[in-house]
Amino acid sequence: DLKDQRDIEVNFDVLHAVPPMRAPQLIRDTKSLVDETGFIAVVKHTLQSTRFPNVWALGDSSNLPTSKTAAAVMDQAPVVVHNLLNTWRGSGLPQNNVGYWGYTSCPIFTGKGQLLLAEFKYDSQLDETFGSIQRSPNSLFYYLKTKVFPFTYFHLMPRGLWFGKHSIFGRPKQYLDQAQQ
Repeated sequence: DLKDQRDIEVNFDVLHAVPPMRAPQLIRDTKSLVDETGFIAVVKHTLQSTRFPNVWALGDSSNLPTSKTAAAVMDQAPVVVHNLLNTWRGSGLPQNNVGYWGYTSCPIFTGKGQLLLAEFKYDSQLDETFGSIQRSPNSLFYYLKTKVFPFTYFHLMPRGLWFGKHSIFGRPKQYLDQAQQ
């Protein structure tokens, strides 16, 4: 208990420790760009700065109300590219932009060779790739997290060849719909 400066013992079944999340120091120090939390203030669907029309942000630098995960960045990157190109080409009108809907994925190790793959979007809405089999931990997700995801993160994603589940299943319809401003 930080307020009372005392230790508290609590029984638990699962402990999930999340490291502090913050934007890089250079961004935090650019006060005209960031909000009170130290992240770049963006429109949560278009990822465009709320202060500068020629600035977009994603991932650890943005104030998006979602987890800062590689899966989230893979969903955000095509949105930024599309909307940025629209602007460069002179068609950067809101009706021509596409939207990011908050998708993220949090793999949670639950035991030896077992993993729960939690996928959701804004407002804690489930966004499961594999449907009902995601309701409990299994070895398929453990395999994906330990073998497939590292390969895609280090070999495909940096080259613009991997956008998470959309690389396999395509973009959801709402990606093509007009983004809300």
